[in-house]
Amino acid sequence: MGKIKDIRAAVEDELSFDPLVDAADITVRNMGGDVALTGTVPSYPQYLEAAAAARRVARVTSVHNHLEVVLPPSGCTVTLTGHVRNWAEHDAVVAAAWMANGVSDVRDELSVTG
Repeated sequence: MGKIKDIRAAVEDELSFDPLVDAADITVRNMGGDVALTGTVPSYPQYLEAAAAARRVARVTSVHNHLEVVLPPSGCTVTLTGHVRNWAEHDAVVAAAWMANGVSDVRDELSVTG
């Protein structure tokens, strides 16, 4: 039972760590290494990246992506806050924010700590 929880927790951590995925509405289920992702994401690139992130986790044998893309209303402003380790991370986060469907403005309040 511990390994099953470990895989689920590891996938949840990977999704949370990935700057290209908003994991707030993603649920992870693990069935002996077969991982199912359910819930919603705000763009198709995030749909793809969530599955890719789950595949990166050790002991995941397959990923069943049942996520639904729910587009946000147009004209959204995204505010980026927090810390990133380097400028490459910073640029990836900003680019991901601009890629999201419906985003018309990105406010960059990120701090580079490295």
